[in-house]
Amino acid sequence: MGHKVAATLPVQALQHALSASKKLGEWRERLCERKKRGLVRTALRRRVFAEMCQMLKKGERHYARDERCHGAKMARYRNFEPINNFV
Repeated sequence: MGHKVAATLPVQALQHALSASKKLGEWRERLCERKKRGLVRTALRRRVFAEMCQMLKKGERHYARDERCHGAKMARYRNFEPINNFV
């Protein structure tokens, strides 16, 4: 089950990564010319996962992040109060 989750999460972010990164899109197009679709998907998943790991290690934020949207989301997150329904 762990492999399935680790494989699924980067794929969900893949469309955003492709639209945000021209370089990644061009790399994908070159790969599509030579490889099968399943192999391209696996290569993209591995590359995005590797980028995410490097960003986490270095403490960096995504280069295509919209500061205004991120600020609004963080403000809502800071004001969140969990409901304690457990006794």
